[in-house]
Amino acid sequence: IVYGGEKLEPQEQVFWKVRVWDREGKQSAWSKTAKWEMGLNPSDWKAKWTGAPVQIVGDAEKMNPAIYFRKRIHLSSQVKKARVYVCGLGYYELYINGKKVGDHVLSPNHTNYDRRQSTDFGEKRTGNMSSRVLYETYDVTSCLRKGENIAAICLGNGWYFQNDREEDKPYSYDKPRFIAQFELEFMDGSRELILSDDSWKTSLGPILHNGLYNGEIYDARLEKEGWNNIDFGDDDWNKAKIVRPPKGNLVAQMSPPDRIIKTIDPVSFSNPEKGLYRYDLGQMISGWARLKVKGPRGTKITFKFIEELGPGYGQTDMYILKGGVTEIWEPRFTWHAFRYIDVSSTIPLTIDNIVGVVVNTDVDSAGTLLCSNNLFNKIIKNYQWTQLGNMHGGIPSDCPHRERRGYTGDGQIVAQAAIYNFNMASFYSKWLNDIKDAQNAITGYVPNTVPYQSGGGGTAWGSAYVIIPWYMYLYYSDISILEQHYPGMKKWIDWLESQTGTDGIIDEENLGEWVPPEPTEIPPSLVSTAYYYHNLKLMSAIAEVLNKSSDSAYYMNHAKKTKKAFNKKYFSKERMSYSIGRQGANVFALGFGLVPENLIMKVFKSLVRNIESNTDEHFDTGMMGTPLVLDVLTRYGRMDLAYSLMNQHDYPGFGYAINQGATTIWETWRGDASHSHPMFGSVCQWFYQGLAGINPDPENPGFSNIIIKPQPVRNLEYVTATHTSVYGNIKLGWEWKGNNLFLDISIPANSTATVILPATEPENVTINNLT
Repeated sequence: IVYGGEKLEPQEQVFWKVRVWDREGKQSAWSKTAKWEMGLNPSDWKAKWTGAPVQIVGDAEKMNPAIYFRKRIHLSSQVKKARVYVCGLGYYELYINGKKVGDHVLSPNHTNYDRRQSTDFGEKRTGNMSSRVLYETYDVTSCLRKGENIAAICLGNGWYFQNDREEDKPYSYDKPRFIAQFELEFMDGSRELILSDDSWKTSLGPILHNGLYNGEIYDARLEKEGWNNIDFGDDDWNKAKIVRPPKGNLVAQMSPPDRIIKTIDPVSFSNPEKGLYRYDLGQMISGWARLKVKGPRGTKITFKFIEELGPGYGQTDMYILKGGVTEIWEPRFTWHAFRYIDVSSTIPLTIDNIVGVVVNTDVDSAGTLLCSNNLFNKIIKNYQWTQLGNMHGGIPSDCPHRERRGYTGDGQIVAQAAIYNFNMASFYSKWLNDIKDAQNAITGYVPNTVPYQSGGGGTAWGSAYVIIPWYMYLYYSDISILEQHYPGMKKWIDWLESQTGTDGIIDEENLGEWVPPEPTEIPPSLVSTAYYYHNLKLMSAIAEVLNKSSDSAYYMNHAKKTKKAFNKKYFSKERMSYSIGRQGANVFALGFGLVPENLIMKVFKSLVRNIESNTDEHFDTGMMGTPLVLDVLTRYGRMDLAYSLMNQHDYPGFGYAINQGATTIWETWRGDASHSHPMFGSVCQWFYQGLAGINPDPENPGFSNIIIKPQPVRNLEYVTATHTSVYGNIKLGWEWKGNNLFLDISIPANSTATVILPATEPENVTINNLT
């Protein structure tokens, strides 16, 4: 429900509450009062971007320390209301009178903040990008007191000063800086601004290095005890410096922050050699380790983080003891992806010295699914861990260790699975703004990673800018997303049109399909052209939603031409198959509706024949084709074959990875790359849509009408699923009892459902025991 009241002013508070009436007109009590608060306009900012006068930073793979700032604040009156608007790039922690403000970590959310250190990104299509910087707002009324106060900030490098690896230097922005504006209202009605500027003081401290990839080095001997408190003497600290503001406009962060979600105790502990201790958390996580130890001053303890007894990808932390007391430490400005931790220490350690700390963007759970097949339950659990582990700073990354980049292809292919499992509305709203910023404003090209950090891809990657807005409308009924991004989506389609040859085929250099079990043989141009067609059909539907009928007709006309060109180029009438007929060639044609109506079942039979004979009912698809093959098999009546593909325990299948001990989803079927890649978790949408049968209705988006179409297989005894829609909780369960199938369906108030039953004889169907 969009606010439609009077125009709101900066910092204005708005209060609201709700009551409802049932179908008999009975009125509820009022809800508790809720509120929101307006942020600042650009002209309201009086604070200055502030940094260190001389920032000691090294070359790639050298030491890059955190920077500490503090300011004394004298308040002559009692505070009635206090807000701080703050941003630190790359990451920051704010303290008032010794206590950290808020529970966010790795803040603020990652965006395309500023100009880059280089404009030569290697990929010439990338450029002409926009920028934005997200600030956060805190109520600090209770933190401030009459008299003397201290505001303090610790500033990490994050994505802003990304200097861990030589390959990443071109994508870095500048040296760390922050902006903070305290707006105070006193009991006597007077007001005061406390601003970041050169009146702050600055120094280095115990964080000798902090980097996203190489980790953090902390020397506790250099701690400045009480540095963020009033009694600390800062006469030897330097005067801070007003620095260049980032290119991006300051915008309020509306997306969920990263938080510490929970801690995990190790399940086992070993001492394979003198001075080396291995901790196994039993689960691959994204986050860091918390150390509790006592030992001699100057002792170095080194942490090496390992995913599943495989690569560590350079993820290393080091802690140097101050000595004499029990010391508890965890890093501030990095994260790792790991199951195992190898700790090198001259101090004898036990299992109690280490705890795993789970950290990710704090999105709410939105779905559950449980069935009688434990393999399926494990796949869902592994996917959920993987998806959460790849959500940091409001970015859906490909992996949380080696690359950590927001690949658009990975993001779009797994989006439906993510939406069924988590509340992704504000998360994707933010990432779509990132895509808008990364788009080439002149050509319309959308890069393969957002915010741009280099990486391969193709048409299926940039198509995220059409596909995800459609999902936001389909699943959340958010038409404003379509309105906001429609101009950019049109530019993307214009770019794709410019890439088609005279034959109507997109023949760009790209990945096409990615990581099928065997080396990719399916033509990349087939995948790109199929996605171009899919984009055109979606744009026609989106234009119709937005009452742009001429645009809708234009895109549908282009879709028809593309379909004709696709069939001319790739269809073999003799084989009733497309291109090589494997690795998703037929799946892309069937899944995206490219097959002529009169040939659909013949092509489908070719697909089935290939799956049953050539692959022995195993997947031969990569990241793009895998969810499509399940959708196609389910759509055309071979749910049993879709089930068989998912139920394989050997290679290539999901059970193969799980039998090797996987607790997350692998990047490849073989497991010879990253062991935390959510892209193949896209199959989890099939559990909800196919097995359970909870489907959105494009004519009534946001689950205002739910298409309930369970497709039970005899191999399963039962399935139960829930999904929290914008209307409330949808619950569906089915169970075989002998030859009878029992369904239990519950939908939210004010929604409807169209229930399609797997029955051929209506007289054999009873509802609530009534025929």
